[in-house]
Amino acid sequence: MKQDSESLSAEDPLVKIAVELHKLGVSHAGVVELLAYPRERLERQLMYMPFRKAKRPEAFIVDAVRSDYSAPKEFYYAKNKTAFSHSKRIVDEDAQRPGRQTPANLEGYGTPSSPGPNPADPGLEPGWPIGDLALPGPYAENGSQE
Repeated sequence: MKQDSESLSAEDPLVKIAVELHKLGVSHAGVVELLAYPRERLERQLMYMPFRKAKRPEAFIVDAVRSDYSAPKEFYYAKNKTAFSHSKRIVDEDAQRPGRQTPANLEGYGTPSSPGPNPADPGLEPGWPIGDLALPGPYAENGSQE
């Protein structure tokens, strides 16, 4: 993919790609090699770079373009997160309308007048003998196991 130097300008997409590759630390020979690949592949791999955890980005971008790596999961997560945060914001705005009761207030939870537990009611069914509870096994009153 050779072009005359007079036909190249700062607005040319290949020049912009070459500049981005140089910013990542790719050598001149590496940039020349990568410019032989399709422009869409180069742009796609450059778009994925902020989402990659490359220790050596200059080597990683060269290998990513050569092997046409797929998008990292962080790229999809970031894309979906922005859509999720927008929809969550809409739901949150709906929940904060004035005059609307929250579900906790509707149920009586957390209100100052909510009754506490009744100490006289141990939670047993009516008619259950409270004093005659016999526990099996090691919990028997006489200390012997049944």
